Amino acid sequence: MNAQQHTAWQTRARWVLLLVCLAMTLVQASAAARAIGTPPPDNPPAAIELIAGAAWAAAFAAGALRLGQGKPGALRLGFWLCVLFVDYTVIRLFLFAQADYDRGRLPALVAVAVLLTVSLWITDRRPALWRRQAGTRQMEKTL
Repeated sequence: MNAQQHTAWQTRARWVLLLVCLAMTLVQASAAARAIGTPPPDNPPAAIELIAGAAWAAAFAAGALRLGQGKPGALRLGFWLCVLFVDYTVIRLFLFAQADYDRGRLPALVAVAVLLTVSLWITDRRPALWRRQAGTRQMEKTL
């Protein structure tokens, strides 16, 4: 397939991920800005929120730029950004959750994050595994 040709689902996925990345850029930039005005007793979590918010905003902005330009690998980057952000959010909740409600839902959130990450990893690796298996079968036929 030519790099300029895309299937309908790739085009829809590209647009959806572009909108998600743009929205997350704004959300994370506002989280970083909000962390600047946090009072001193909450400084360590506020410092983490500032640094993480700025880093995630930059990552999502880069993903949106690649998706907007239609660069190769942009869909993969967009999917991985979303999954890794879910993982980051669960880890942050695990470390800083204080409410009983948040603590009670942690096992379910961890399970969902692990399943999401593993399923995307398997989906991401599958084409490479198929090519490797096809190459092995081709080598077996020639022997």
